[in-house]
Amino acid sequence: MPPFLDANVIIHFLTREDGDKPERSLALLSKVENREETVETSDLVIAEVVWFLSTRQGLRPRRVCDLLVPLLAIDTIRLPDKALLERALNLYGKSGIDFVDAYNAVWMRKRGIDRIYSYDTDFDKVSGITRIEP
Repeated sequence: MPPFLDANVIIHFLTREDGDKPERSLALLSKVENREETVETSDLVIAEVVWFLSTRQGLRPRRVCDLLVPLLAIDTIRLPDKALLERALNLYGKSGIDFVDAYNAVWMRKRGIDRIYSYDTDFDKVSGITRIEP
């Protein structure tokens, strides 16, 4: 079983902050990219990275998407459903809605769900989904 990749390694790699951690993160991710190492991570790790980059670093959704989609394309980074995460990141990057809302919208589409009970107007920006206020 491969080791788990935590959000802070990705964050140090992308932000290049905090001593020698960015270099060490780059070294690990280079091994992963070169197929010398395989890692597993989770959807929540990616959500944490998105949150950090957008709130703490002030990056716009499109920039966050541009940084993370190529990382997810590395086949030695294992995720339960990469395609779903990539679609969620692309929706987030294009629409600017909250990442978790984008993820849920993509998850709903995958399962054929086209209606959501919510007060969150972000869902009004997603074609094919109808928001219903309870």
